[in-house]
Amino acid sequence: MKYNLLKQSCFAINLLTSLIISPVIADESVKLSTAQVVQATLAAIPACLKYKIIGLCFWKVCFGPYCWIEETLKVDQYLPDAVVSIYRQENTNPWDYANLFIDPIAKQIGQSEVHSIMGFNMGFGNQSNSQPEEQNTHFKEADLIGNPAIALFSAMRSVFLPSQATTFMPYYLSQADSYIWRSPLIETFLYPGSLVPGLHAVGSLIDNWGNVYPRTGIIDQ
Repeated sequence: MKYNLLKQSCFAINLLTSLIISPVIADESVKLSTAQVVQATLAAIPACLKYKIIGLCFWKVCFGPYCWIEETLKVDQYLPDAVVSIYRQENTNPWDYANLFIDPIAKQIGQSEVHSIMGFNMGFGNQSNSQPEEQNTHFKEADLIGNPAIALFSAMRSVFLPSQATTFMPYYLSQADSYIWRSPLIETFLYPGSLVPGLHAVGSLIDNWGNVYPRTGIIDQ
């Protein structure tokens, strides 16, 4: 409780912190149950946690008229906040929970959205292309859902930092965002900074994985 009540009173040596989503990536060719997702998350902890001490926190603690200073270590770590699923067709999400309970609802939302705007039902990706120059162009769907293993980490607050994610919470479903996911020019205009090299990039100018915006399922591979 001291951490929660006095967190705002903490000042630290070295203010640099990071709380990066470190997802469990599900291969479409492998079907995963929720238990397997949790097992894979725990198995990846030694290699992916990157737990390190980055400074000290000083706390002013008061009891009645008496006050004193206590110290705690300031730590940084990667947390497996989310499960990311990448898949080509509907009903092929490798995580069975998402495939059965989340994606059907997302599909209904997306179908309604595309039909109301375009007048026809949305299609899915990785279809064959008749043009030779388009043979390397693929389309994928993507889900970002709160990792079910978060509950285990929350129970060990003395070891792990609190997660900002919620178990089983959908944070992004491309099928529900179907029109913009299929029309990247829209977000390009909504986020003009995406046209500036390096401004919204994932990685660095040298090791660049692409821009955060526009979010799109179209990739060249």
